[in-house]
Amino acid sequence: MGITSTLVPAGALQGRAIGALIMTGFGAIWMISGAYALRLLSWEIWLVIALLTGLLCLMAWQRLQRAREIASTSAAVPQSQSIQDRRRRFGMVMAFEWVPILLTAVVLGRIGHPELILPAIAVIVGMHFIPLAKLFNVSLYYWTGGSLVLIAVVSFAIGHQVLRQAITGLGCGLSLWLTSAVLLLRRG
Repeated sequence: MGITSTLVPAGALQGRAIGALIMTGFGAIWMISGAYALRLLSWEIWLVIALLTGLLCLMAWQRLQRAREIASTSAAVPQSQSIQDRRRRFGMVMAFEWVPILLTAVVLGRIGHPELILPAIAVIVGMHFIPLAKLFNVSLYYWTGGSLVLIAVVSFAIGHQVLRQAITGLGCGLSLWLTSAVLLLRRG
């Protein structure tokens, strides 16, 4: 049974697909950083990361195509004020994510603690999922945000710098990929 417009509106389907694409890309970056910390970036690891990223992107592309099909069969609806408000609030959430990330990286680098940058970024990224969960009515984002913060807290507690970077990168990457997969596999 396919996804119908009565189960998932085209806009929600498109939003999930775009969200999954973004999380897939950032998940790959986190995975690469974790593998790099462990000096495991062999061609086999690159291939696995590329294949999993490609698979998730293909699934997202199929969702985008399905959203276009649903949108083309339904009546054109003018952009509502609520959609414009949601876009504005999304922009604010992104600003409240990127500004602290940049400031944290600069400050931790300048005070001589670059080894704490990745876990600190994981906390910030995790926290940004909390307002996104409410904004897009996707309760899965609470889990995603919580998992990233938990990974960061565990990483902060680890005294070994390489292990801290690896756990942060691999843990955050896996969390984002799992979120993407769940979003893309949901039917309703």
